[in-house]
Amino acid sequence: MVNQLSFNITILPIGESVVLSNLTCEQLGLKDNFYGEVNVENTFKKNEEEIVIYSSIEYTTHCICDCCNIPFDRKFLANYSLRVSSILEATSREFDDELVVSPTTNFIDITEGIKESILLTYPQKIVCKEECAGLCQYCGKNLNEIKSHICECHTNEVDPRFLKLKDLLSQK
Repeated sequence: MVNQLSFNITILPIGESVVLSNLTCEQLGLKDNFYGEVNVENTFKKNEEEIVIYSSIEYTTHCICDCCNIPFDRKFLANYSLRVSSILEATSREFDDELVVSPTTNFIDITEGIKESILLTYPQKIVCKEECAGLCQYCGKNLNEIKSHICECHTNEVDPRFLKLKDLLSQK
């Protein structure tokens, strides 16, 4: 199998060029909720001293909402940048990675950098929609399915921690 994220840098023209790569999550070693295609648009900017690669990544995951526990699919976008040079210079914060190579190096592989960018941009908390109401704390009913987002199961019950306050209010 040919790795679509391994490039022969000796045949890249001076200037800017774009290479599209379409691979599967499995080819990148992404498992669990990751599935389908990963589309990567690699823009190469080459001059006499260096090559800069800017990658735009689009991928899809199967998610479960952290508020209402409903499964859904979502597309995500990620970016990756790499500076390749044969000269050791001070590092720059402009790029995600910097690679110093021998002048005789022919190929570079950006697979690990792309995979890391995907994993680092994957959010820690995922909700199905910004206004997700979550689940009823008493019965577990999905509040998104109720027009008012208020469950009727315990509307008159008072949290036992607040009973003393209720007693104080009733004394007035």
